[in-house]
Amino acid sequence: MKIRFGDLKKIIHEEYMRGVPEFVLREVTHQYVEEIRKHVQRHILATKKSPNDSREAIDTANDILKQLEIEANELLEAKLWQFMQRT
Repeated sequence: MKIRFGDLKKIIHEEYMRGVPEFVLREVTHQYVEEIRKHVQRHILATKKSPNDSREAIDTANDILKQLEIEANELLEAKLWQFMQRT
């Protein structure tokens, strides 16, 4: 049976994390970004004068927040990996 490098890396990574599955990290990161999204949307709705401006600002914010979620998750995984290597 052949295993791809990415799959092997994921298995090793999860083993080093000692039972902290990747989906848990993703869920925590998602919740973090969703909380930020709520505050950003409230601010946009309170400050923008027209519905079109609000819609455009929210769309832009959503795009940026999607990228933030990806980057935050990668950073969290990297920092946890560094921590696990020291222990």
